[in-house]
Amino acid sequence: MSLSALFWRIKQWNQYWKCEFSAGWDVSDQEQIRAARTFAVHGAAVQPVQKHTQTILESDSEVLEVLDFGAVSGMSPQLGSNAGVVRSVQVKTMISRTASSEKWGRLLLRLAQLKSGKVNLELGTNLGIGLRYLVTGSHFQNQWISIEGDPNTANLARNAFSDAQQVTLITGRFSDVLPQVLEENHDFGLVFIDGHHDGFATQKYADDIFGNMKSGGWMVLDDIRWSPSMKQAWEQLVTRPWVDRWVDLGKMGILVVK
Repeated sequence: MSLSALFWRIKQWNQYWKCEFSAGWDVSDQEQIRAARTFAVHGAAVQPVQKHTQTILESDSEVLEVLDFGAVSGMSPQLGSNAGVVRSVQVKTMISRTASSEKWGRLLLRLAQLKSGKVNLELGTNLGIGLRYLVTGSHFQNQWISIEGDPNTANLARNAFSDAQQVTLITGRFSDVLPQVLEENHDFGLVFIDGHHDGFATQKYADDIFGNMKSGGWMVLDDIRWSPSMKQAWEQLVTRPWVDRWVDLGKMGILVVK
């Protein structure tokens, strides 16, 4: 990470747990989201997630060759992203630095309890830890489709989800495989976008997906303050005509589809 990216994120740090609602939210909905945030901070460890993480750590893969299509830093999109950039990363490092933390994972769990539908979508599986929180929150009853760009990372996640028949993991660049996913699936109740981390790309994914969501469905965007472009993407997305209302949770944002 560049120094400019680091300093920019430090400036954003005091907003990482904000809770700002747009107009149109019922009091009961606001209370549920505030309660979800409280649970995220103070809740206990989630056993299925602990088991999932342990399964990954016990795999034979201590170091992964990761094909990364996302943004290289917080300040610019990745050069040559069509081909991707190969990096060697320790699995333990991936868990500590790029997987969903316990606090934010517990928030995902509560959001899934509140709003997951019969079919739901995630962009950016990584090792599947965030997805495990989402699946646990939906009580293993709803279907989840998750897309991961790197084959090696996807294989680790797929093995850890061998107990979850309702999870479908798809490997490929979002721009390559998302159109087929959208052609075959509709009425998503909950969508979690947690990949690529480029503001322009994030806006495109959101604009492509919303038409396949249920009215009142929630689109959750992660890392909306990861970079200036991601923050700008959030600020522009909240003004889209298909957005009914929104809530800014600091690190994450939620768009409610009309």
